[in-house]
Formats: sequence, C-alpha cells, structure tokens
Amino acid sequence: MDVETRLQACISIPHQKEKLDAFSSILDDILLSNNTHDLKSYIDAVLNEQVNLVISRQLLSEFIALFNHKITNHATQKELLLYAISRTQPRAVSFEESLSQLREKLADVYENEEDNLEAARTLQGIPLDSGHRAVSDDYKLRVYMRIVKLFLEEDEAVQAEAYLNRAALLIASSDDALLSLTYKLSQARILDAKRKFLEASSKYHELSYVGKIPEDERILCL
Repeated sequence: MDVETRLQACISIPHQKEKLDAFSSILDDILLSNNTHDLKSYIDAVLNEQVNLVISRQLLSEFIALFNHKITNHATQKELLLYAISRTQPRAVSFEESLSQLREKLADVYENEEDNLEAARTLQGIPLDSGHRAVSDDYKLRVYMRIVKLFLEEDEAVQAEAYLNRAALLIASSDDALLSLTYKLSQARILDAKRKFLEASSKYHELSYVGKIPEDERILCL
C-alpha cells in the first residue's frame, strides 16, 4: 500500500489514539525513505479538515520538532517549511501556534543563507496580536528584537525602528539582560543611521561600560 493510500486510511480512523499511532507509524516510514513528496502528502493529510483539530495540532507540532534533529538537509527544510506554511495559512486562526513555529524555523533557514530581509519578513508574518491565543510579552519582545536585528544587518533603519518602537513598550518589564543590551545597542545604531550622531555617541559611550558586552565590542562602542 502506497503512502497516500495509507494516509487516506488514517484520516478515516474513528478512534483518536489509533489515528495518532497510525499517523506516527507512517511518518516513521517516510523518514526512512527520505521522500520529500511523501512528507508533503503527510502535511496535507494532517491538515485535512476531517482530522480532529486537537489531533492536527499535535501531529503538526511533532512534525515541526523533526527540523531539530531528523529533517536537517537545508534545501529540504526550506522546501517543506514553505509548503507547510502555505498549506496552514488558510486556517491560520486554528493554527497560530504552529504557524509561529514554522515561521521561526524558516527564518532560521533564511538567516543561515544570510538572507536577512527574507528572514525578517518571515518573522513579520507571525501573529502576535490577533487575540485568538495568549502570547507572552517575553515572546513578543524576542520576536520584535530579532526583526530589528535582521533589518539593521541590511541597514534598513526605518523598518528596524518601527519594530524597536513596539519593543519599547515591553522592554521595561523584561528581566532578560541580553535583550536589554540588544535593545540599547539597536537604539544607538538607529540614531547613528538617522545621523543623530551626538545622541548615538552618548548611547555607544554608555554601552562601552557594560561589562556583559565582550571587550572587543565595548571598544567598538567608544
């Protein structure tokens, strides 16, 4: 029995535990064959509207976890992540958590390619304020600051500042020292880009005394 036939049979299984086990068994077989087409078919089956939403979310979450240790080929990762996002996006309200995870993984791929703009745009698609799920301020801040960093890498100061302004509403309540330092350094770089050199130099001078920044970077701040 081919993979697609087995997947269609899975969709029709009435008992949820049996359905989960059957999907997991098929996924294990697909991973052994390393067949990208079959992995796409698996995504389609998991997202089939006949599959209970709770089951779909669990299976998709387990699939996303594979990118940490089993689906490691760069080109395959990119192809599958783009496909999974395109297939999940029409049901975004039901799969916000999964979409966030998929977009973070895809941003990692783009960043490894040094395509910082595409990485930033991918992260911009993460739903942080939809009201359909609870999103912590720490998570929002982390995403905002990652977008800021990526835009600054490409000298896109205007777009970086827009997200730094969003981060400004959250940074005071964060106890993450590294994020706080990144925020201050980003402020300085944006002021520099806006040719506000006196304000920028003041920020850099302040940062040059922060012991948690490596010495070579503190020297550059001077």
